[in-house]
Amino acid sequence: MSSASPDLIIAAASRLKELERQVCFDATVPGSRPNQFQQNVIDDWGIISTQAVTAGNQSGKSALGARLAAWFLAENKPGWKRPSKWGRTPLMGLLVGRTMKQVEEELLKKIQGFFEPDELHIPRVGMVPQKVVHRKTGNTLLLASHHNESEAREKLQAFVLHFIWLDEMPRSIQLFEELERRVQSKDGWFVSTFTPKVRNPEIRKLVDAYSPPYSRKYQMSMFANPILSEDRKAKILRELEGYPEAYRRCILEGDWLDDDQAVYSVPEHSIRAPEGYSSAWRHVEGADPALQSKHGQVVFAEQPGTGNWYVVRCDYVSGIFVPEDLVKAVTDKVQTLNIVRRVCDSASTWYVGQASKMGFTYVAPYDKNNRRAEMMKKFQSALGNRVFIAPWCSDLINELGSMQWSETQVDKVVNSRSYHLHDAMIYAHDCLPSQEITQLVPELHVRLRMQIEKDRKREFLKNSRVGMRRNWRR
Repeated sequence: MSSASPDLIIAAASRLKELERQVCFDATVPGSRPNQFQQNVIDDWGIISTQAVTAGNQSGKSALGARLAAWFLAENKPGWKRPSKWGRTPLMGLLVGRTMKQVEEELLKKIQGFFEPDELHIPRVGMVPQKVVHRKTGNTLLLASHHNESEAREKLQAFVLHFIWLDEMPRSIQLFEELERRVQSKDGWFVSTFTPKVRNPEIRKLVDAYSPPYSRKYQMSMFANPILSEDRKAKILRELEGYPEAYRRCILEGDWLDDDQAVYSVPEHSIRAPEGYSSAWRHVEGADPALQSKHGQVVFAEQPGTGNWYVVRCDYVSGIFVPEDLVKAVTDKVQTLNIVRRVCDSASTWYVGQASKMGFTYVAPYDKNNRRAEMMKKFQSALGNRVFIAPWCSDLINELGSMQWSETQVDKVVNSRSYHLHDAMIYAHDCLPSQEITQLVPELHVRLRMQIEKDRKREFLKNSRVGMRRNWRR
């Protein structure tokens, strides 16, 4: 009996690999199969047009969305056939994630795992991916984010689609409903996967009303994910011990997060972009200094002539353990802005002193330790009235949405030391200057102020180098 030729063996191995990818649930785990919760969603996909998956963290909800998106692109879901009403032209779908960074670094990579490198074409504008095209079928998955929801809603209104995967819950019911409508004329499928940590009673009411045969809500537990070991489960439970029961059930079971223990109410109208924004506006930087953990930085900008302030930047700085390097990294991030005031925690004397040596002056909120609750209430009262948050500051928005009051200690925020952006924000907000009379800081003054800071920094570096040379000579 003659042995098979090498070409036949290679072809057979390639075919076997392709068949495995068609049934594999998670491309990063060879041989993986869906659990029963995930299988229910898969079985209904292509039959029930609107599916919402509320799930705990690490429950495999994103892996589920990626699995469906890959089947859509290749049209190779076992047992599924394209509806005849769709014709033979390439299909058009859409993936909407919380941010483009999350779409590219997490969701898109999960989808790519189901394909060989040459099977997909991913056009980019600059460095940002715009869509995924399956070369063989021509099917396309557009890529978008919902961090700026009004802008996203405007852009998405133009599309008529066969499939949509919405990952993470948006803050706006209008965007949620708009995405549902994008598949209506094609009788396509809308799938949303999220842990419902964003409080929105309208979206909750809509999703809870889903019922077959046209729509269905599914709920998945974190611990139903077979990837999690018993040790990992035990560690997660220990980490969540101090949180309120409602928050634990949201993280573990995918339950809706109630408002009972919420620290902040973030109205939808308080999330908006500053119209006509310019780096020449007056800016106030807030800092929550840290070397051992994350340094929080938040920047407010005053809209001229209105008295309104917008949080236009928020950032974490970590992994820098030398005070001088940290100050440089933090101030470099805002060097193109017209910073009129810098605010930080008065207890961080090491940071204030180092910044002062380098030509940057920080002020501190008055009696911060005894006025913390007052500063928080002051910010809540202003939010949506004269203080707004730009929609791209999603890390800060998520912090505010996840903060919970302790069930056992009065006026105690659970895990309060981890909210560095929040702390930088309330420090800066407490020290915002009075409204400026003029409509806009003259550009000349802005350039002069920036030049003065640059000169101070240059003088500091020069003196540092001179001092080092003197010490070396000695």
